[in-house]
Amino acid sequence: MTELERFQDVLRTELMLPPGEDLATVAYGRTETWDSVAHMQLVLALETAFGITLSPDEVVEISTYPAAVRVLRDHHGVALAG
Repeated sequence: MTELERFQDVLRTELMLPPGEDLATVAYGRTETWDSVAHMQLVLALETAFGITLSPDEVVEISTYPAAVRVLRDHHGVALAG
């Protein structure tokens, strides 16, 4: 499994997204299942999946799929092709 596939799997699992959901459009507060509780579960799952620790600023920044890709790629070296 590639890092991108692992990232997408975590996102789908933690946000309870159906297989056909367009991940590029998911966003905190706009996607029905992405509320504050799901956000913290997603953050924890990402930290666990990639062996990283997200800063408080990064936790806030991860509010859309593209933003999450950017944070993981640019700040943590996770090989994601966004």
